[in-house]
Amino acid sequence: MLYQMLLGLGVLANVVAQLLLKSTMRGYDVFASGGGALKGVLGIFGKPFFWLSMACYGVGFLFYTVALTKLELSKAYPVSSAAAVVLLVAVSVAFLRESLNPLKLIGLVLCILGIFLVLR
Repeated sequence: MLYQMLLGLGVLANVVAQLLLKSTMRGYDVFASGGGALKGVLGIFGKPFFWLSMACYGVGFLFYTVALTKLELSKAYPVSSAAAVVLLVAVSVAFLRESLNPLKLIGLVLCILGIFLVLR
């Protein structure tokens, strides 16, 4: 049970990292920042949420790595990937006001169904 919880925490850390990265990049145009694309990309490094997102990615990676010591890769990876997609879409729709159309909803249902099938 501990390793499944670590897998879930890894997914959660990944989702938080994605949201922080989206916050970092909101309203920021790398190619129109003046001074060229390289300067624009390097400008991201000065944003605190960028570094916080990288830390969350690192924590998620560590949780996932520890979870893999006891879980089957053929179950852990598909479950974590599908769970991250489902959670990201839910959070994006709820808090970022992103769209949820019928095809996206069908995709989410299939992801959830896939999680259950892989775990059987």
